Amino acid sequence: MDTVLLATRKGKRLIVFCTRPGTATVGVSVLRNIKKIMDETKAERGMIVSHGPLSFSAKNFARKFNIEVIPRTLPAFDLIRHELVPKHRILPPKEVELVLKKYKIELYQMPYIKKDDPIAILLGARPGDVIEVKRDSPTAGKFTSYRYVVR
Repeated sequence: MDTVLLATRKGKRLIVFCTRPGTATVGVSVLRNIKKIMDETKAERGMIVSHGPLSFSAKNFARKFNIEVIPRTLPAFDLIRHELVPKHRILPPKEVELVLKKYKIELYQMPYIKKDDPIAILLGARPGDVIEVKRDSPTAGKFTSYRYVVR
């Protein structure tokens, strides 16, 4: 049986849908059902944890209707809270402007991170977002870098 949960993330409603283990390919019909539930519950975003791959049409549908796709192949441990993974966060647009002015650069001049990167998926980053990465270095002290999310 598939599982549907209603959750909140940053004060916004979110539908989380988990497919059954052994599900071959997830098609558009499954995503239409998620979209229907999103409309009924007035959820702004949807999320599907898929055991099987998505069809090409389903990927396009998910992108169009604000449904995140999380592959079941992501690591089983919490990447965000792991001691060896630096702190990541998505910058709000105002902070992005400040960073661009501070370093006198354009977005395309920043280092990239793909939207399919496990951290980007877990943060819910979309192409065009900027992720701030704060590291503790034994030689350089605290170091902050920024990554521009691309397809």
